[in-house]
Amino acid sequence: MSDRPHMHGALLAGLLLAWLALGWLGASTPRQALASYLMAWIALVGLPLGSLAWLMIHALTGGAWGDALREEWIDAARLLPCAMALSLPLLLGAPWLFPWVQPTNDAAWPVFYLNLPLFYVRCALCFACWFALACGVLRRLARSSQPWPGYAAAGLILMLLSVSVWAVDWIMSRVEGWHSTALGLTLFAAQLLSSLSFALWLRLRRGGFHMPRVQQDVANLLLVAVLGWSYLAFMDYLTAWISDLPADTVWYLPRLRTHWQWLGGLLLVLQTALPIALLLLRAVKRHAPALRGLAGLLLIMQVCYAAWLILPDARPSGAMLAWTDPLAWLCVLGTACCVAALRRSIGDRTSSEWQGAGP
Repeated sequence: MSDRPHMHGALLAGLLLAWLALGWLGASTPRQALASYLMAWIALVGLPLGSLAWLMIHALTGGAWGDALREEWIDAARLLPCAMALSLPLLLGAPWLFPWVQPTNDAAWPVFYLNLPLFYVRCALCFACWFALACGVLRRLARSSQPWPGYAAAGLILMLLSVSVWAVDWIMSRVEGWHSTALGLTLFAAQLLSSLSFALWLRLRRGGFHMPRVQQDVANLLLVAVLGWSYLAFMDYLTAWISDLPADTVWYLPRLRTHWQWLGGLLLVLQTALPIALLLLRAVKRHAPALRGLAGLLLIMQVCYAAWLILPDARPSGAMLAWTDPLAWLCVLGTACCVAALRRSIGDRTSSEWQGAGP
C-alpha cells in the first residue's frame, strides 16, 4: 500500500511525457496537437469551476438537493489545482495556438489587449481568483454551522466575470474579428450543466439518493440547467443570424458549411431536444438507471461541445477527428484520475494512521 502514491505519481509523469513527445512529434503541426489538448482541458476545467459555483448557489438557496450532492461537488472542486497545472503545455505553446501572437500584415488584432505578457497576467489573475474562491468555499464548508451567503453571492459574481475574461482569451481570441457578448455566460452555463451531470452520475453510481423526492428535485434542476444552456446558445446563434454581420457570422461559418454541421446537429438533438423531452417525464426522474444514463449522455455531449468550441477553427476544412484528440484526452483525464486516486490514497492512509494512534 505504501507504494501506491509513487505508482500514481510515475503514471502521471508518464502520461504528460507521452503527450509532449507523441503529440509534438506525431502531429502534422503543433497547432493541431495544441487544439486537441485545449479541447480536452476546457472540458475538464469546467467540472471544478461548475462545482464551486453550485456549492455557492446552494449556500444562497439551501435545500436537500445540495446536501445530497455536496460530497461529489467537493471532490470535483479539489481537482482545480490539477486542472490549472494541466494548462502549462497550452501556456508554453501559446505562440502556435493563438494566431494573434504572430499576426499577418492585414490582420486586425487589438494588440493593446492581445499580447503575450498581458495574456499571461490575465491567466494568472483568473487562476488566482479561482484558487482563492476554492479555498474560501472549502474552508467555509468545513464550518457548516456558519452561513456564508455574502461570500457566496460575491464569489458567483467574481466567477462569472473571471470565466468571461478566460473565455475571451482562450476561445474568442482564436477567431479574428469575432465578437460575442454571450460567450462567457454560455460557457458558465455549460460548466454548471457538466458539473451537475457529473455529480448526479457519481451519486447514482455510489448508491443513489436516500429519498426519491430529492432525486426528483435534482432531475428538475438538471432540466433547468439544460434549458438555460440551450437558451443561451440558441439566442447567440439567432442574434448572429439576424444581424448577418462579419463580426457575428465569422465564427459560425466553418461550423455550419462544413462537416462540422453534423456535430452541431448532434448537440441540438442529444444535448437539447432529447434531454428536455426525457426530463419532462416523471418516470425518468424517478428511475435511477435511466437518470444515470441521461447524466452520462450529457457529460459526453459536453465533451462534444468543447470540440464544437475549439476544433473547427483549427480544422476549417471539416476534418472532424485527428489521432491527437484521444491522445489529449488520455493525458488530461488520466492525469486527473491519477491525482484523484493519489489524494484518496493519501487520505485513506492518513485516516488509518490516526485511527491506529487512537486509544
